[in-house]
Amino acid sequence: MTVQAATRMWSRHDGAISTSDGRKFTVTIKEGYQIVADATDTLVEVANAASLPVINSVYSGSVQIRVTNRSFKQVSPILWSAEIVYSGEGGLTKSPLDEPPTISWGKTESDEAVDQDLNGQPIVNVNGEPLDGVTKKISDMVVTIKRNFQSINLPATYQYLHSVNSDTFLGFAPGLGRMTQFSAVEKIASEVGGYIEVSATIQFRYPYNTTAAKAWHARLRNEGFYVKRLQDNKVVRAVDPGNKQPVSKPVLLKADGTVELNPANAIWLEFPIYQPLAYNSLGLV
Repeated sequence: MTVQAATRMWSRHDGAISTSDGRKFTVTIKEGYQIVADATDTLVEVANAASLPVINSVYSGSVQIRVTNRSFKQVSPILWSAEIVYSGEGGLTKSPLDEPPTISWGKTESDEAVDQDLNGQPIVNVNGEPLDGVTKKISDMVVTIKRNFQSINLPATYQYLHSVNSDTFLGFAPGLGRMTQFSAVEKIASEVGGYIEVSATIQFRYPYNTTAAKAWHARLRNEGFYVKRLQDNKVVRAVDPGNKQPVSKPVLLKADGTVELNPANAIWLEFPIYQPLAYNSLGLV
């Protein structure tokens, strides 16, 4: 026999939305149907009524919420009730492009040359000579941001791998951030077709003995084998005052190129090597 009618009942329509992290939402929706059948119709025939949603049917207006359960109850010889349960993640319209970015923080360390101790005193031997090779572990903050994009401009992004931030980014002053890693994975989703999953890692350099704007500058002590003579401003090979022979190791220099005898006055030269670019223009956050 044939089921005569399956009508959705407005009084049996309800739902719930819950979340554990404020980012992903679990949606449950229930619909009730009243089914009129012949007295000889079986449960299988009732369940196969043409107007009833089947398992994995998509809820109207959604792409992720689908039928996960169907239950039936016979009320009279010719009347049945059915409960259709939809469930899934996200809201009524969920797209990978609507997902908020995932932001993860960490830290990294690097060995940096130092010439001063904790109190700002020069690091020298007992005879007042600067000691080379002394380093300090500098800890930097690192952030990894993941976000989905409809498309990306890889040639434009490429230049960011050789840059520092020219704007305040995630609260860090211009010059502190440098993009150290980047990846882009092409993916497919039924909601939007193809999209790009982008991951970018930015390291925020601790500005040791310098300013934020110069945090990623190349930093070298002002020293060399040649010095400028005061009497004629001529640059000549530095000579050991003891044996009058050319020095075998670099000597400290003042800002004017003349010899500097006091290690406490050592000068560090800083050279910009990364292009400042606006990191907020990346659209990562």
